[in-house]
Amino acid sequence: MAALGSFGQIEGFSANIYDQVRLFSYALDKAIARLPWGPIAQFTLNVAELSKGDLRLGSKQSFREFVGTHQMSPFTIATPEFVGDIFNAASAEVNADLRASIPNMRASIKQVCEKFMLSRREQP
Repeated sequence: MAALGSFGQIEGFSANIYDQVRLFSYALDKAIARLPWGPIAQFTLNVAELSKGDLRLGSKQSFREFVGTHQMSPFTIATPEFVGDIFNAASAEVNADLRASIPNMRASIKQVCEKFMLSRREQP
């Protein structure tokens, strides 16, 4: 068995970025192909059949959200725009969290710097 070198490379084997991307894409394709598509399709059909006969289910906001807009819904079509919207929504949450934590970070950094400067001043 070949030993792994630095950065996960196999000794005696040189792969450029193109080869690495091809290998990753192949592994990703195989992983997606192994997903349980049969049960997912059956679940989707059962939900569609149930919603067709039960008007109370179709009138619930949570059901409409799941079927229409939820990113994990098997009914949602993943277009490039949809993927971009998911990314923008996720980054907006991160940015909001970061903005909320900046005042605390500033105070913490100021306190650490003051302690450091005081400790340096006390040393001979």
